[in-house]
Amino acid sequence: MCSLSLAFLQLLQRLLNARQLALKLVANTTFGYAAASYSGRMPCIEIADSIVQKGRETLERAIRLVNSTPEWGGRVVYGDTDSLFVLVKGASKDEAFRIGKEICEKVATLNPKPVKLKLEKVSSINVLLKSIGLHLIDNNCYLYNIF
Repeated sequence: MCSLSLAFLQLLQRLLNARQLALKLVANTTFGYAAASYSGRMPCIEIADSIVQKGRETLERAIRLVNSTPEWGGRVVYGDTDSLFVLVKGASKDEAFRIGKEICEKVATLNPKPVKLKLEKVSSINVLLKSIGLHLIDNNCYLYNIF
């Protein structure tokens, strides 16, 4: 049994979350400098492409996992950059939360540390607006955002 205090564990969690956000900031900043060939101070398209490629690989792996796991009954309806929207037809809100948490846990195990997903929200929704069109979704469906 772990003898660490709850206060220490909460502090450790805050510290690790801060480190994770710092890594994301460094990656975003590096991408910004490397990708800006016209006005950038350190243009290097190879670095920018590498950052984008790793993000794309992670997203595509998550999409394949969700779409190929029948026990979740979910279907990815949108995924880009750092968002994944999964539609779960006929699930209750509690079931959608459970499935979303399972997806987050499974995707985290398929990626190197410190990649960890966060279930942001579960909602009953009628319409999903996207830049490329309009998707109508039944009231009885739950859509959640992961990443």
